[in-house]
Amino acid sequence: MTDPAGVCFSSANQYAGRMSKDTVEIPVSVLSSVETLDELEDWLTAQNPQIVAELREARREDLAGEFKAWKPRHVQWPTGSK
Repeated sequence: MTDPAGVCFSSANQYAGRMSKDTVEIPVSVLSSVETLDELEDWLTAQNPQIVAELREARREDLAGEFKAWKPRHVQWPTGSK
């Protein structure tokens, strides 16, 4: 299966059988459009089907009111100034 950006996620791709599992295909259009490594990392994250599924599930839970409220914690950190 190929997403709209042209990234292949299935073994049906002609290259999937020949590529090692630690190889990621990044379209030239993506490489030429990113300006920082953070942007490239964001794009790579968005191409991960598991992460996308988890984000969609979190959004569904949020919209349904099935979320836990976030409670910030303050953790004391020892400093040398006191």
